Amino acid sequence: MSEIICQWLNDDLGLSKRVEPKFFASEFSSGYLIGEVLHKFQLQDDFDQFSQNRTANSKLNNFTRVEPPLQLLGVPFDQNVAQNIMSEQNGVATRLLYQMYIALQKKKKAGLTGVAMETMRPAAPAKLQRFGTEIYRERLKTIVPRQSDISLLKVSEQYDLKAKETDEKLAQIQNDELRKMQKIREELRIQDIEKLRRARRRQNEIMARIQAAIVQIPKPPTNRTLKAIEAQKMLKKKKEAEEVYTEITKFEKGMKNNGTVSSFSVNTRGPTLQRLRSSVNVSTALLKIDTTDDYIKNIQKRLEEDTDARDQREKRRRRILMEQLVAHGTQETTPPNAYKEAETFTAGEQLYSSLSWLWTTLQENHKEKIKVRIFFFKLHMWASVG
Repeated sequence: MSEIICQWLNDDLGLSKRVEPKFFASEFSSGYLIGEVLHKFQLQDDFDQFSQNRTANSKLNNFTRVEPPLQLLGVPFDQNVAQNIMSEQNGVATRLLYQMYIALQKKKKAGLTGVAMETMRPAAPAKLQRFGTEIYRERLKTIVPRQSDISLLKVSEQYDLKAKETDEKLAQIQNDELRKMQKIREELRIQDIEKLRRARRRQNEIMARIQAAIVQIPKPPTNRTLKAIEAQKMLKKKKEAEEVYTEITKFEKGMKNNGTVSSFSVNTRGPTLQRLRSSVNVSTALLKIDTTDDYIKNIQKRLEEDTDARDQREKRRRRILMEQLVAHGTQETTPPNAYKEAETFTAGEQLYSSLSWLWTTLQENHKEKIKVRIFFFKLHMWASVG
């Protein structure tokens, strides 16, 4: 059907612009070609005021002017059809042109002009149609947005698009910076790993050199080593014994020169020296004896002090034991009635203190109840007076 309509428009009517079926809805969305078709049949007297622009104001002007001729032809047309054509909905413009084609062919066969059709129409329907045209224009104004609003919307869309592009660029820049930072961190990490690897390699090389420079001394056999240790111990003990013998000899000589030796004799010295010579396990700390009289006096004094202290401790221990025995005997001789009397007296004191506390508490509660009764009595009196 669209091909037939296009052939009629292009060949028969010869419109100013050739119409293709593929762009049919787009070509008729402005309303200019509809007005040109009506003008070809002498139904659109104000065609010179039509506009070919695709702005909102041009569309509103064109579709406002094509409504009366279409109503005169009897083609159904209202604001909804106009809005669908302006929004380029598929099939709406084709259906409208087909209805116009049928109505115009009838008019052509009847040989009527636009003025004749206007005069033939009754007065009442014509007046009603004028009211309908006014209503159509007002409703079409509310449906079609103003060009200023559309321009502002386009400007806002452009700014939104630019803002979106700017955000995308910023995000891209941030992502690039993050990638660079990650790349730098990865390079630094690789460098640190390489440094650690070099340091470990250098340390291993140094340790290998040290191990290579160490002279490996062969260990002696175990038997020889043990024999040498035993020989050293025997020599050390022998040397210590000789030193002890020398010190004792010097001490005896000093005591003879001072005339203070009374308890030491030649008979006792011989066996002592023989024992010291034969004993190699004597400690050197006990064998270094002082050669003065003060040393012997200090030893005697210390022994006396230890003896006195031991006697004093023994006396104190005996005294404490006697006191404990006396106390235990006194406790056994105490009659059992005394314990019972003491326990009875203690229980009586506890009962008396408990009763005293209970009596005091009851007295306080009684006073509080009296105060509450007086308060409620006064409150009742005030309520009755009021």
